[in-house]
Amino acid sequence: QMRSRADVAEMVRSSAHQRLIGGGSAHFLGPVSVQVDGDTAIAVCESILVRRNDDGYRVWRAGANHVTLRRTAAGWRIAKRISRALDGSLESRGLLAAGAMGQPA
Repeated sequence: QMRSRADVAEMVRSSAHQRLIGGGSAHFLGPVSVQVDGDTAIAVCESILVRRNDDGYRVWRAGANHVTLRRTAAGWRIAKRISRALDGSLESRGLLAAGAMGQPA
């Protein structure tokens, strides 16, 4: 589980992630709904990860993303991000519903 910018940077540099990039892949996010309340914001969206294979491209993963942001002196920063596979579960659908209402996950 990633908890810091350093964790994200380590993941991006990992051999597994670099293989995805080198093999041809892309993330698509949207549409994004953002609810701002003072110095806090809740953003929610769906995402897909597309991977290239021998006969074209395939959707490899679809996800629900709920992000809590805080305004700082340096700008908006992610305070918490939860992503779950869009597998029909109440948990993943609940993330989208909570975010669309501007509610924490």
